Amino acid sequence: MKDSPRAQVRIGYDGKVYKTYRGRLAEERFHTELTLLRFLERRGCQFTPRVLDSNEEELLLVMSNCGQPVTSLTQEKMDALFDELESYGVRHGDQAARNVTYDPNRGRFCIIDFEFARLVDGQEAHSKRTWTSLRWSGVTDKGPFRRRNDDTFQVFMVDQRGFQQLPDVGEANIDDGDIVFLVSDGMGGATSGDLASQLITGRLRELIPQMYQQAGNQYPDRLAVLTECFEDVHRKVNGLGDKKAHLKGMGATVTLCWFTQENAYFCHVGDTRLYQYRETELKQLTRDHSRVWEAYHRGELNERECRTHPRRSVLNQAMGAAIQTIEPQLGAEPPNRNDWYLLCSDGLIGGLWHKHLVSAFEGIEPGTTPDALTKSLLEQSLKADGRDNITLVTVQVV
Repeated sequence: MKDSPRAQVRIGYDGKVYKTYRGRLAEERFHTELTLLRFLERRGCQFTPRVLDSNEEELLLVMSNCGQPVTSLTQEKMDALFDELESYGVRHGDQAARNVTYDPNRGRFCIIDFEFARLVDGQEAHSKRTWTSLRWSGVTDKGPFRRRNDDTFQVFMVDQRGFQQLPDVGEANIDDGDIVFLVSDGMGGATSGDLASQLITGRLRELIPQMYQQAGNQYPDRLAVLTECFEDVHRKVNGLGDKKAHLKGMGATVTLCWFTQENAYFCHVGDTRLYQYRETELKQLTRDHSRVWEAYHRGELNERECRTHPRRSVLNQAMGAAIQTIEPQLGAEPPNRNDWYLLCSDGLIGGLWHKHLVSAFEGIEPGTTPDALTKSLLEQSLKADGRDNITLVTVQVV
């Protein structure tokens, strides 16, 4: 691709980009680009290269391929692209078309060559990851009033070697592979909600490792993988409902969280939820796909009004359910040591208000395990309500 006094850049037969720095300030430029690309990945930026490998002795970076160079770009579009980069905390040092590519897989323009870029004032790189492992505990309970359980959850590891099922309660080092947590709540009754949630979680468990491995010669864009997987499963569930009259309209809500060494990527449809507890703040990362929740989020309803609203269970997004198209909520959050995450079905929320969740997380003491927290939350919710199936997974970052 390029052979200049400053660097040699080539594309290998594996599709990866190999950049060797040389000449004046080569070591400094190597570390600048390495640090900033890792920083941008932690911030969830999806239009820059990903660092796949590095060799400090050889001043070599191995990066994902961001497509083909662009030959021309209007100044307006170029300004908008570099402004978008600054929203992630990095200012490019050479804002020219030669550092812009077009990636047909992502369907968008990307930015490359960060050896002269810098952090926006006030940003800190935090180049070293502060955590190494995840501990978790998951449980599902049909509750005392339901005849069957329409909820399902999954925990598994995925990497270039394939798929590994993980136990409901466990611990794993993130350097051994990505870890995926998944909760689904079937929309049931006569339309087989239990079958829908099992079908959806089972299919996602198969698809995600397959698509991850297919991207093996490039850095897997996990949000793109999740979008494609969710859309594929959505079509298949609706197709099954169209073929079999007794399954017509079946569907499920789904919340998935995919932990990598850099980020917790999430994809969500419906009213299952993902929470993050960091220091003293509990934040709901997902939004419920219902008009009632949107009104609550805008401040038009308080929590009591939201919980008792007659249309609180009416969803405008679900997997299957004869809904024509879905628009999954996507996001990325860089985990910190001592963070906690909670994935749950709406059955847990039926018995626990936001203040109860906050109290449970604030009450965590040194030595508290995810299993103890999971059992405590389940017990509290069953005691307070228990009218719905309850499923939850708690994850501790250590």
